[in-house]
Amino acid sequence: MIYKLKTVIGCIVIAASLFSCKKYDNNIDGVANTATAASSTLALNNRILAGFVVDANTLPTLQAGLLPTSYNKFRKLLTYDTVVIANKPPAYTAGDVITIVGYLKGDDFAISKRKINVSLFKAPLAFITPANPPSVVNVLQNAEDRYRSYQPGITGSLTAADTTFTLAAIAPNSSAPFNVVTGLTENINGLNYNTYLVSFSFVLPAPYNGKFLPGQLFSINFNAGVTAGDLGNVNWIYAFKIK
Repeated sequence: MIYKLKTVIGCIVIAASLFSCKKYDNNIDGVANTATAASSTLALNNRILAGFVVDANTLPTLQAGLLPTSYNKFRKLLTYDTVVIANKPPAYTAGDVITIVGYLKGDDFAISKRKINVSLFKAPLAFITPANPPSVVNVLQNAEDRYRSYQPGITGSLTAADTTFTLAAIAPNSSAPFNVVTGLTENINGLNYNTYLVSFSFVLPAPYNGKFLPGQLFSINFNAGVTAGDLGNVNWIYAFKIK
Protein backbone atom coordinates (compact mmCIF):
# COMPACT_ATOMS: atom_id res chain seq x y z
CA MET A 1 0.00 0.00 0.00
CA ILE A 2 2.84 2.36 0.94
CA TYR A 3 4.62 1.50 -2.32
CA LYS A 4 1.50 2.30 -4.34
CA LEU A 5 1.06 5.57 -2.46
CA LYS A 6 4.66 6.58 -3.20
CA THR A 7 4.13 5.73 -6.87
CA VAL A 8 1.00 7.87 -7.06
CA ILE A 9 2.71 10.79 -5.34
CA GLY A 10 5.68 10.46 -7.70
CA CYS A 11 3.43 10.56 -10.75
CA ILE A 12 1.66 13.66 -9.42
CA VAL A 13 5.00 15.45 -8.84
CA ILE A 14 6.27 14.60 -12.32
CA ALA A 15 3.03 15.73 -13.93
CA ALA A 16 3.12 18.98 -11.97
CA SER A 17 6.72 19.58 -13.02
CA LEU A 18 5.94 19.01 -16.68
CA PHE A 19 2.95 21.33 -16.48
CA SER A 20 5.06 23.97 -14.76
CA CYS A 21 7.76 23.80 -17.44
CA LYS A 22 5.16 23.99 -20.18
CA LYS A 23 3.54 26.95 -18.50
CA TYR A 24 6.76 28.96 -18.41
CA ASP A 25 7.66 27.95 -21.94
CA ASN A 26 4.42 29.51 -23.13
CA ASN A 27 5.04 32.67 -21.15
CA ILE A 28 8.47 33.57 -22.61
CA ASP A 29 8.48 37.29 -23.33
CA GLY A 30 10.30 37.55 -26.62
CA VAL A 31 10.10 41.34 -26.74
CA ALA A 32 11.61 41.67 -23.28
CA ASN A 33 14.40 39.23 -24.10
CA THR A 34 15.21 41.05 -27.32
CA ALA A 35 15.31 44.35 -25.42
CA THR A 36 17.69 42.76 -22.93
CA ALA A 37 19.97 41.57 -25.73
CA ALA A 38 20.07 45.11 -27.11
CA SER A 39 20.85 46.65 -23.73
CA SER A 40 23.82 48.98 -23.79
CA THR A 41 24.94 47.53 -20.45
CA LEU A 42 25.66 44.12 -21.99
CA ALA A 43 28.98 43.49 -23.71
CA LEU A 44 29.10 42.03 -27.22
CA ASN A 45 32.11 39.88 -26.35
CA ASN A 46 31.70 36.19 -27.15
CA ARG A 47 28.14 36.52 -28.41
CA ILE A 48 29.18 35.46 -31.91
CA LEU A 49 30.87 32.14 -32.65
CA ALA A 50 33.19 31.83 -35.66
CA GLY A 51 34.51 28.60 -37.10
CA PHE A 52 35.79 26.97 -40.26
CA VAL A 53 33.76 24.35 -42.10
CA VAL A 54 35.87 21.20 -42.32
CA ASP A 55 33.26 19.01 -44.04
CA ALA A 56 29.51 18.44 -44.27
CA ASN A 57 29.49 17.21 -40.67
CA THR A 58 30.64 20.55 -39.27
CA LEU A 59 27.12 21.98 -39.58
CA PRO A 60 24.87 18.94 -40.05
CA THR A 61 21.75 21.14 -39.88
CA LEU A 62 22.59 22.93 -43.14
CA GLN A 63 20.26 22.54 -46.07
CA ALA A 64 21.61 20.37 -48.87
CA GLY A 65 23.38 22.26 -51.62
CA LEU A 66 24.58 25.25 -49.57
CA LEU A 67 28.21 24.15 -49.43
CA PRO A 68 30.38 24.69 -52.53
CA THR A 69 31.72 21.61 -54.29
CA SER A 70 35.31 22.36 -53.27
CA TYR A 71 36.52 24.33 -50.26
CA ASN A 72 39.09 24.49 -47.44
CA LYS A 73 41.58 22.15 -49.10
CA PHE A 74 44.23 23.04 -46.55
CA ARG A 75 46.39 21.41 -43.92
CA LYS A 76 44.37 19.49 -41.35
CA LEU A 77 43.00 21.88 -38.76
CA LEU A 78 44.33 21.72 -35.18
CA THR A 79 46.90 19.02 -35.92
CA TYR A 80 50.61 19.38 -35.37
CA ASP A 81 52.32 16.37 -36.97
CA THR A 82 53.55 17.97 -40.18
CA VAL A 83 55.84 14.98 -40.86
CA VAL A 84 52.85 13.00 -42.08
CA ILE A 85 52.51 13.56 -45.84
CA ALA A 86 48.73 13.80 -45.62
CA ASN A 87 49.08 16.67 -43.16
CA LYS A 88 51.61 18.77 -45.04
CA PRO A 89 50.36 22.19 -46.18
CA PRO A 90 49.23 21.89 -49.82
CA ALA A 91 51.10 23.99 -52.38
CA TYR A 92 49.31 26.36 -54.72
CA THR A 93 50.49 28.34 -57.72
CA ALA A 94 49.89 32.03 -58.29
CA GLY A 95 46.61 32.40 -60.15
CA ASP A 96 44.98 29.47 -58.35
CA VAL A 97 41.63 30.12 -56.69
CA ILE A 98 41.24 29.05 -53.10
CA THR A 99 37.82 28.90 -51.47
CA ILE A 100 37.53 29.47 -47.74
CA VAL A 101 34.27 28.53 -46.01
CA GLY A 102 33.42 29.39 -42.43
CA TYR A 103 30.37 30.14 -40.34
CA LEU A 104 29.21 32.75 -37.85
CA LYS A 105 26.50 32.18 -35.27
CA GLY A 106 25.01 34.72 -32.87
CA ASP A 107 21.93 36.52 -31.65
CA ASP A 108 20.39 39.07 -33.99
CA PHE A 109 21.52 42.13 -32.06
CA ALA A 110 25.15 41.03 -31.77
CA ILE A 111 25.18 40.01 -35.44
CA SER A 112 23.87 43.46 -36.44
CA LYS A 113 26.85 45.11 -34.73
CA ARG A 114 29.56 43.03 -36.37
CA LYS A 115 31.16 42.51 -39.79
CA ILE A 116 33.10 39.82 -41.66
CA ASN A 117 36.87 39.86 -42.07
CA VAL A 118 39.01 37.32 -43.94
CA SER A 119 42.77 37.75 -44.18
CA LEU A 120 45.95 35.83 -44.87
CA PHE A 121 48.97 36.22 -42.65
CA LYS A 122 52.47 34.82 -42.56
CA ALA A 123 55.34 34.58 -40.10
CA PRO A 124 57.10 37.92 -39.65
CA LEU A 125 60.84 38.09 -40.18
CA ALA A 126 61.52 39.17 -36.60
CA PHE A 127 61.24 36.87 -33.60
CA ILE A 128 59.93 37.88 -30.23
CA THR A 129 61.53 36.96 -26.92
CA PRO A 130 59.06 36.27 -24.09
CA ALA A 131 59.66 37.71 -20.64
CA ASN A 132 60.89 34.35 -19.35
CA PRO A 133 63.67 32.79 -21.49
CA PRO A 134 64.84 30.31 -22.69
CA SER A 135 61.57 30.14 -24.66
CA VAL A 136 62.01 32.08 -27.89
CA VAL A 137 58.98 31.73 -30.11
CA ASN A 138 57.83 33.10 -33.40
CA VAL A 139 54.57 35.03 -33.46
CA LEU A 140 53.09 32.42 -35.78
CA GLN A 141 54.07 29.63 -33.39
CA ASN A 142 52.24 31.56 -30.72
CA ALA A 143 49.18 31.58 -32.96
CA GLU A 144 49.55 27.85 -33.56
CA ASP A 145 49.19 27.23 -29.85
CA ARG A 146 46.19 29.53 -29.55
CA TYR A 147 43.49 28.71 -32.05
CA ARG A 148 41.34 31.72 -31.15
CA SER A 149 43.28 34.07 -28.90
CA TYR A 150 45.52 35.50 -31.61
CA GLN A 151 44.56 38.07 -34.20
CA PRO A 152 47.22 39.26 -36.67
CA GLY A 153 47.75 42.94 -37.27
CA ILE A 154 48.20 44.60 -40.65
CA THR A 155 51.94 43.85 -40.69
CA GLY A 156 51.29 40.20 -39.93
CA SER A 157 48.76 39.99 -42.74
CA LEU A 158 51.05 41.62 -45.35
CA THR A 159 49.03 44.63 -46.50
CA ALA A 160 45.31 45.16 -46.28
CA ALA A 161 45.04 45.70 -50.03
CA ASP A 162 46.70 42.37 -50.80
CA THR A 163 45.17 39.92 -48.41
CA THR A 164 42.49 41.44 -46.17
CA PHE A 165 38.87 41.52 -47.25
CA THR A 166 35.90 42.90 -45.34
CA LEU A 167 32.13 42.70 -45.62
CA ALA A 168 30.50 45.50 -43.65
CA ALA A 169 27.52 43.46 -42.45
CA ILE A 170 26.83 39.87 -41.49
CA ALA A 171 23.86 39.28 -43.78
CA PRO A 172 22.97 37.34 -46.93
CA ASN A 173 25.25 38.55 -49.73
CA SER A 174 26.25 37.38 -53.19
CA SER A 175 28.80 40.03 -54.18
CA ALA A 176 32.20 38.59 -55.02
CA PRO A 177 34.43 37.60 -53.35
CA PHE A 178 31.87 36.83 -50.62
CA ASN A 179 28.84 34.61 -50.68
CA VAL A 180 26.84 34.61 -47.44
CA VAL A 181 23.69 32.57 -46.83
CA THR A 182 21.55 31.93 -43.76
CA GLY A 183 22.16 28.31 -42.85
CA LEU A 184 19.99 27.99 -39.75
CA THR A 185 17.52 30.13 -37.80
CA GLU A 186 16.69 29.33 -34.17
CA ASN A 187 14.68 30.84 -31.34
CA ILE A 188 16.36 30.27 -27.99
CA ASN A 189 14.62 31.61 -24.89
CA GLY A 190 12.85 34.21 -26.98
CA LEU A 191 15.98 35.41 -28.79
CA ASN A 192 16.57 34.90 -32.48
CA TYR A 193 19.86 33.20 -33.41
CA ASN A 194 21.13 32.82 -36.95
CA THR A 195 23.98 30.76 -38.34
CA TYR A 196 25.50 32.29 -41.47
CA LEU A 197 27.56 30.28 -43.91
CA VAL A 198 30.37 32.47 -45.28
CA SER A 199 32.11 31.46 -48.51
CA PHE A 200 35.09 33.48 -49.73
CA SER A 201 37.01 32.89 -52.98
CA PHE A 202 40.49 34.34 -53.30
CA VAL A 203 42.75 34.40 -56.37
CA LEU A 204 46.38 34.01 -55.34
CA PRO A 205 48.30 36.90 -56.93
CA ALA A 206 51.58 36.43 -58.75
CA PRO A 207 54.69 36.82 -56.58
CA TYR A 208 55.55 40.48 -56.25
CA ASN A 209 57.38 42.80 -53.86
CA GLY A 210 58.64 39.80 -51.94
CA LYS A 211 55.18 39.12 -50.49
CA PHE A 212 54.26 35.85 -52.17
CA LEU A 213 57.50 33.92 -52.36
CA PRO A 214 57.85 30.25 -53.38
CA GLY A 215 57.64 28.05 -50.31
CA GLN A 216 55.98 30.78 -48.23
CA LEU A 217 53.52 29.44 -45.67
CA PHE A 218 50.22 31.26 -45.21
CA SER A 219 47.67 31.15 -42.44
CA ILE A 220 44.06 32.34 -42.50
CA ASN A 221 42.28 34.58 -40.01
CA PHE A 222 38.47 34.70 -40.03
CA ASN A 223 36.68 36.99 -37.62
CA ALA A 224 33.54 39.00 -37.00
CA GLY A 225 35.33 42.26 -36.26
CA VAL A 226 36.11 41.27 -32.70
CA THR A 227 39.27 41.34 -30.63
CA ALA A 228 41.69 38.51 -29.99
CA GLY A 229 40.32 35.96 -27.57
CA ASP A 230 36.71 36.31 -28.63
CA LEU A 231 34.83 33.30 -29.93
CA GLY A 232 34.21 35.33 -33.08
CA ASN A 233 37.87 35.09 -34.06
CA VAL A 234 39.52 31.95 -35.45
CA ASN A 235 42.77 31.01 -37.22
CA TRP A 236 43.70 28.23 -39.64
CA ILE A 237 47.43 28.05 -39.05
CA TYR A 238 49.89 26.93 -41.77
CA ALA A 239 46.94 26.43 -44.11
CA PHE A 240 48.86 26.32 -47.41
CA LYS A 241 52.02 27.45 -49.17
CA ILE A 242 52.99 28.96 -52.51
CA LYS A 243 54.88 26.82 -55.03
